[in-house]
Amino acid sequence: METLLSAIVGDLVSRALSMVTQRYLQSQGAEEEKLQRLRAVLLRIHATVEEAEGRHITNQAMLQQLQMLRRGMYRGYYTLDTFRYRAHRDEADGEASTRRSLALSRFSPSSSRRTFFSVCDAPSTDLVLDDGSSNNLDKMLSSLERMIGDMQEFVMFLASYPRISRQPYSAYLFHDQVMFGRQMEKETILSFLLCREAARNGSLGVLPIIGPARVGKSTLVEHVCHDERVHRRFSLIVFFSGNDLNGGNLATLKGSGVIKHQNLASSPHGDSLAVIELAGDMDEETWRGLYTSAASHLTPGSKIILTSRSEKIASLGTAESLMLKFLSQEAYWYFFKTVAFGSTNPEC
Repeated sequence: METLLSAIVGDLVSRALSMVTQRYLQSQGAEEEKLQRLRAVLLRIHATVEEAEGRHITNQAMLQQLQMLRRGMYRGYYTLDTFRYRAHRDEADGEASTRRSLALSRFSPSSSRRTFFSVCDAPSTDLVLDDGSSNNLDKMLSSLERMIGDMQEFVMFLASYPRISRQPYSAYLFHDQVMFGRQMEKETILSFLLCREAARNGSLGVLPIIGPARVGKSTLVEHVCHDERVHRRFSLIVFFSGNDLNGGNLATLKGSGVIKHQNLASSPHGDSLAVIELAGDMDEETWRGLYTSAASHLTPGSKIILTSRSEKIASLGTAESLMLKFLSQEAYWYFFKTVAFGSTNPEC
């Protein structure tokens, strides 16, 4: 009786494994073809993004299109790597299941029953990609293919922008002080700083930058302030915290705050850049006093950048506020791969 029961259990396990294997083989061909298409699409988008990042783009519409391409590329690579991981995991799980089935004859009938139910109770999606995963792959592929079809004009306009002299992205990321994923935000700040429109009407330009703690507001601004064009534009760059404002007085820039740049060869009456870092918001009365003090002691072409977690400071700006958000999980994954593997693209 025990021999018969063991034979029945073994036959059922073999049938179950055969059915799972057959389902996997049937779905593998179609999904592998889609993954190959996804790889080809990502290569084209990657090449376009890399070419665009090697150009000095100032047009905001072009920067927004580049941002969309970059986000699509991040999502595409994340999806591709997710499927790769599942393929390796499924292969390992399949080998483990095979080893368990071959060892059934060594156990007693009661042990065999426990092994059988532990295998059959596991969902079959552990060995094949489920319908939801396939649908996500279809949607991703369709979205990226449409994106490629829409980027022909973008590629054509790229040629009109000058090249930036530098190494490939994966190389200069290590050697220079480069911010990952913030090119559009950087160019927005540069456009504000280099514009001299405020100098003509006698006012000070104010740009609020808003975002949660540790999103990179101060890091982004400091990175922009290292740009040679900003150094040529301003003879003095000073960073202030909320405690450096001395009751809303910027009369002596050198007496408080941290000087980040000072051009001693330039005129003492040159334009200045004041970066004010606030932890929270600032009431309107304090701001009016601070702005009046700055306007009376700084040249008309000078600029002020406000950074804060509070959205209330948006009303204090003369320019549209810049909102910073955390990068997506897909972007962080791409950044990790770039730092870990450089320009290589390991199939693992």
